[in-house]
Amino acid sequence: LNQPLPFLKDGIFQLHLVDPHNEILETYEIEIQAGKDSLPDIVQRLNQTINDPGLLQASIESDGSLLLQSAPDYKFIFGEDQSSITQVLGLNSFFDTLKGAEDIQLSEHIRENTNNISTGKDLIPGDNRVALEIAKLQTRPTMRDETMTFDEYYNGVLTGMGLKIQRNKTEQAQQESMVRQFKEIRSSISAVNMDEELTDMMQYQKAYEASARFISTVDKMMETVINM
Repeated sequence: LNQPLPFLKDGIFQLHLVDPHNEILETYEIEIQAGKDSLPDIVQRLNQTINDPGLLQASIESDGSLLLQSAPDYKFIFGEDQSSITQVLGLNSFFDTLKGAEDIQLSEHIRENTNNISTGKDLIPGDNRVALEIAKLQTRPTMRDETMTFDEYYNGVLTGMGLKIQRNKTEQAQQESMVRQFKEIRSSISAVNMDEELTDMMQYQKAYEASARFISTVDKMMETVINM
C-alpha cells in the first residue's frame, strides 16, 4: 500500500459534493504527484482537503481499495481528472479487472443497471458530453502513444497475426519437405534389393558346394596315395 501508485500523472482531480437538492455544494481539488503518491497519501490528502468527515470521508478497505463515504442524503461525483487517478483506482470505470486483460469484464454496476452510466460531466439536465466523448473514441487516436485509433490498432493486430500464421505455415511446409527428402535419401542408402540378395546368396551357395567337392576329392586322393 505504501508503494507509489503506477500510471499516475501530475495534476489535480476534482470531487464534487452534492446536496439533497442535487446541487453541487462544494468542489474539492486534490493534487496528485506521479511517482510519489501512494494510496495512503491520497486518502490523507483527501481528508485534509475536505476537512469535514461528517460530509465526506475517505478510507482504505481491508482489500486495499479506496472507500469514499458521504453523509446521508448527500452524494459525490467526480469532476475533472488530470492525474488519471480515477482510472488507476477503477473509480467510475466501465470495466472491472484484477489481472488486466486476463480477467477484464464489464463493471458489475453497469451489468446490473445501465442507468449507472453517466452521460454527462455535471448535474445539468441533457448534459451528454461524456456520451459524445465515448462515441469519439472509435475515431480518436488513443492507441500506441495516441498515434492509432482502436480500429487501426485492431486491424494491425489481425494483419500481424495473419502474416505470422502464413509465415509459420510456409516454414512448416519447408520443414516437412526437408524431412521427406532426408527419408528418401536414407531409404536409398539402406534399402535392400531382395532379387539381388537372393542371386548373390545362390552364387555363394554354388561356390561353397564346389569348394566342398574339391576338398572331398583331395581327401580321397590323399587317402588313396597313403594306402598304396
